[in-house]
Amino acid sequence: MNKEDHERVREVVYHLSNEPSGSTLPNAHNPKYLKLMSATKHRIRNVYGADASKVVQYRVPTTTYRILWFSEIIDKSITIIDFGGRDYIGKKLKYGK
Repeated sequence: MNKEDHERVREVVYHLSNEPSGSTLPNAHNPKYLKLMSATKHRIRNVYGADASKVVQYRVPTTTYRILWFSEIIDKSITIIDFGGRDYIGKKLKYGK
């Protein structure tokens, strides 16, 4: 990861720590809840041990990196469950197979 990408990722983590919903992120309209087909739900539960309905994916602007997280609104906390390129996350969740 180059220095510019590192700074962009740090900025995303900073924004998530301030507002767990992701509303203060650059391009705040871009966080996406993952598609909740039953196969995806099972993969997320098996790979990450997380409730699939709460998992959000965000593409870090001008990079190929994605961050997956879920938030606990009551506690105002987030848990980053994965970080990586599209191919890395796709292989981990077995997209396209």
